Amino acid sequence: MRKIAILIVLAATVYKYFEKQTFDEVLFVKIENGLIKGLKSDDGSYSMFLGIPYALVNESNPFGDSLPTLPFNEIYEAFDDSTACPQKEEFNNTIVGEMQCLRLNIYVPKSLNNNLPVLIYFYGGTFEIGFAGRYLYGPKYLVRHEIILVTVNYRLGPYGFLCTDSSNAIGNQGLKDQKKAIVWIRENIGVFGGDKDRITVSGHSYGASGVDLLLHSLHINEKLFHKVIIQSGTSYFPEIMAKPNNSVPFELAKRLGFKTAQLDLAIDFLSKENYKDVINAAVELDVKFYCCNENYFSGAQNFLTDYPINLNTPIVEGMSILIGNTNNERAHNYYGKKNLNFDIFQDHLQIAFNFDDEHLLNTKEIVKKQYIGNEKNIDMVENNIVQFSSDFYYYHPTKRNVLKYIDNGAKKVYNYLFSYDGNRNFLKKTFNLNGSGAFHADEIGYLFDISFMDKTLTIEDMLIVDRITTLWANFVKSGNPTPVPTELLPIIWKPISKDSFYTLNIDTAMELKSGFFEDRMIFWDTFFEKYKHFVKGFRSKNDSA
Repeated sequence: MRKIAILIVLAATVYKYFEKQTFDEVLFVKIENGLIKGLKSDDGSYSMFLGIPYALVNESNPFGDSLPTLPFNEIYEAFDDSTACPQKEEFNNTIVGEMQCLRLNIYVPKSLNNNLPVLIYFYGGTFEIGFAGRYLYGPKYLVRHEIILVTVNYRLGPYGFLCTDSSNAIGNQGLKDQKKAIVWIRENIGVFGGDKDRITVSGHSYGASGVDLLLHSLHINEKLFHKVIIQSGTSYFPEIMAKPNNSVPFELAKRLGFKTAQLDLAIDFLSKENYKDVINAAVELDVKFYCCNENYFSGAQNFLTDYPINLNTPIVEGMSILIGNTNNERAHNYYGKKNLNFDIFQDHLQIAFNFDDEHLLNTKEIVKKQYIGNEKNIDMVENNIVQFSSDFYYYHPTKRNVLKYIDNGAKKVYNYLFSYDGNRNFLKKTFNLNGSGAFHADEIGYLFDISFMDKTLTIEDMLIVDRITTLWANFVKSGNPTPVPTELLPIIWKPISKDSFYTLNIDTAMELKSGFFEDRMIFWDTFFEKYKHFVKGFRSKNDSA
């Protein structure tokens, strides 16, 4: 006890002024909850504070709002980034995690300059899988650019996205976790050397969709961050939103042996069950979880009460935004798949639109003709199918979002297309997939030092690592990814204007194009304008909210 007391006195003295710290001393920081001890990276180039709790899951109702963290009883050893929220993870298909999973990891460059810009990153994973640790999101490539990186866990599956008509599970808890993490970071990042007034929030896939949903949910006076990076995901993703669904708690409870006709009893039963059993029941029943337009309850903290299609994003006024995709987003779903068939056109349309039978038949033929003409052999149009699915899920939603940002006064919007095909393309290499270009999530291997990937980089791979991390870091620092031409970045990346939809192709040869799959996007512009009143969740101006 005496040793701990001495450490507390010494650390409290050291941390009063961050600018006086040495690199050794930065391994201790003091926040309101107490002292935190971090680690040096193996190569000594940065310090890391792992598994810091930013909120507590309310274990009496894990489907509800989280609670504030408690003071530390002793020095908090921030050494472990292995915590994950309950889920069936994708690598070994085992159920993992723990209930108290709301942790974040902070990586600080060795330089110890004060007021460093901050990049917050939210993982993707269909709101069902994902974790924030270095196993996937190693920080080395990014923090060498003199920025602080923060990776965040948030609740998933039933614990993050059980959405019902009950006040005990109104939905979107995973997104509310993300918001609470941002608030925690704003309040505490200063003692780690970060600048709370230079925070960029980013995410990939469903993590990016969460960031975009945050832009739709924030009030104009909630300036929690200053820039946004959105990678391969938006709030217009066809499978992102749904109405509250009261059947899910009943189905899960029944699977676990409890039958009831009362919604709150089903939720209460599930809250007391072991999380592994609840996750396993959801997997066995193939339950899909979505964010939702929440019901309003007095005293509840709502995140989103309407579909994004009906909402503006006034929070983006004056904000810089970097957004984009890979050049072959949906290839992994279809290349070489034996179950590829022409039903894909109808299946996709049914996901996004509330068409009656006649409209569904007619629109299916319109879309089918646009992409494959009169071709009868499915094997001859594999690439066309990939284009259709990529356009429908990613590229046109990106365009629609970009135009909304601009209409709402965004300062600058930069659009990119990542096309490089190398040895660190994450999805292709992890799952041994074939096909040209970059698939969904392939850019992650060049932004993060993924632990299980080959550490020996080719010259081309290193070029892309340097290129994309420099672009991202420049944007985090200044809001401009290419402030001046350099040998590494020989092109000035122009933001989108009213006259030109500039898109930067990120590859070994960089190219700035004025256009973004232009002919295909024009088709979808016309299609959505004609049929927007059939889009799920669409509410005309004459409809009540």
